[in-house]
Amino acid sequence: MPGPGSLLAMTCYVIALRGLPTATVSTYAYVNPVVAVALGWLLLGERLTPPAILGGAVVLACVVLLLTSRSR
Repeated sequence: MPGPGSLLAMTCYVIALRGLPTATVSTYAYVNPVVAVALGWLLLGERLTPPAILGGAVVLACVVLLLTSRSR
């Protein structure tokens, strides 16, 4: 049986699909790992390496470019 976090995430995903373009909602797949690494660092004290920071920045920059280019 899925946990409460999974149920909440799926509910939010379905609500987002109803109100936003599919291409916009699909960017969650790119942002989720960046959020997971950031939460691990903030909440669990995990070590952030320069390559992880650079990779996260590249992912976020690409998602921003993708979303801003679609809105034009």
